[in-house]
Amino acid sequence: MNEPMHAWNLGDVLSATGGELLHQGAESFSAVALDSRNIGKAELFVAIAGEIHDGHRFVSEVVARGAGGVVIRSDRRQDLDMELVRRAKATVIAVGDTVAALGALGSFRLRRCGSRVCAITGTNGKTTTKEMCAAIFGRKFATAKNAGNFNNHIGVPLTLLALTPEIEWVITEMGMNHPGEIAYLASLARPDIGIVTNVGPGHLEGVGSLAGVIAAKRELIEGMEGGTAVLLADDENVISMGRAFSGRVLTFGFSEEADVRAEDLRQEDTGTAFTLSLSGCRHQARIAAFGRHMVQNACAAAAAGMAAGVPGHRIVEGLAGFAPVAGRLTVRRLADGITVLDDTYNANPSSMAASLDTLSALASGNRTVAALGEMRELGAHAASEHFKLGKTAAGHGLFRLFVAGPYAGQVEEGALSAGMAPEAVVTGDRDEIAEQVKALARPGDFILVKGSRLSAMENVVKRLTNP
Repeated sequence: MNEPMHAWNLGDVLSATGGELLHQGAESFSAVALDSRNIGKAELFVAIAGEIHDGHRFVSEVVARGAGGVVIRSDRRQDLDMELVRRAKATVIAVGDTVAALGALGSFRLRRCGSRVCAITGTNGKTTTKEMCAAIFGRKFATAKNAGNFNNHIGVPLTLLALTPEIEWVITEMGMNHPGEIAYLASLARPDIGIVTNVGPGHLEGVGSLAGVIAAKRELIEGMEGGTAVLLADDENVISMGRAFSGRVLTFGFSEEADVRAEDLRQEDTGTAFTLSLSGCRHQARIAAFGRHMVQNACAAAAAGMAAGVPGHRIVEGLAGFAPVAGRLTVRRLADGITVLDDTYNANPSSMAASLDTLSALASGNRTVAALGEMRELGAHAASEHFKLGKTAAGHGLFRLFVAGPYAGQVEEGALSAGMAPEAVVTGDRDEIAEQVKALARPGDFILVKGSRLSAMENVVKRLTNP
């Protein structure tokens, strides 16, 4: 009986990884897996050594539980219980680098399935643009997307490994925190469409400067062999990435020169309406999201859809069907007349500024409050960027600015230097701030809550939204 196409045979695994066969047991595997806790019978376990857990510690366990085979690092072969391996009739493959082997297996699966790839990078907006792209592409094609924030050297291969032959397009984010990471991801996925949403001061700890961010994001375009680059027309740092590109370039944004642009933005109770111009053909569009930057993301996704051959009316339908991602500037209108802008998933200088702009625009003269956590991965720029955040916040006429985290003092200094009244700036730990914001809030207030992932500012949202 023939193996299903999504199964792996031993020859393919060895070919993809260039591994050494230490022991042959099973000759086929039902899937590739990383989680030893949920390993299935006949699956191939790849032992990844991460910052917290080392998969090699669980090799004996997964073999005893019926895994068909394991991929280990060559320098860990001495840890193998070969007697157990022989009794279990498990296959063992040794490689120099199990992370690289995982990537090679994901890339092999992609080639085998024949899916096309739309890859997205940028300082902000990757996940929202991914969701919008998936909604648009799904109107014409069988489409897959990366789960959650699976956008790194582990997440992208896992996304590719989950592909099946019927998938025509896969939409995947590509993140980075050091030079070369996006180049590596692009080498695995070989994108047909590459989107750069924007560039700004994010992950400075790993790349050193804005110039480092630009160079890292450019790796996506440099790693493409033809296809279409979808670039932000409103930023010279992004649009310049297309000048040496050999394929097609499509631009998006608000500029009159953009191939895909948004005009006549209109705020509604449950989202934003606008006129979407697709190479001169105008459509009335709407998204269930707020903020100029969200419309910019919609333009990026629309340009990608156009590049893939999705008709204009289907692009508009896809945008209308987009569902905002929890914690990414989702607007929650409470029964007591208070509006909470939950943007707690992550934060960097650019996204902080965009969210403060959106807060001011939505409030339309009502009282505004911002509860901000720290911005991480800024390295030597952390203090100065938090000082700038305070100045930016002060320029939005906030009724109160609450700040938590190790750089709260720098934010406060920045706000005071820009003329904000001392009594309007409050610093403290996250839980103290949550109580104070709750006590302060009154009907009609608009409250922005935002911070980097590890600052857990969603706890402030929970305090505000729970009776």
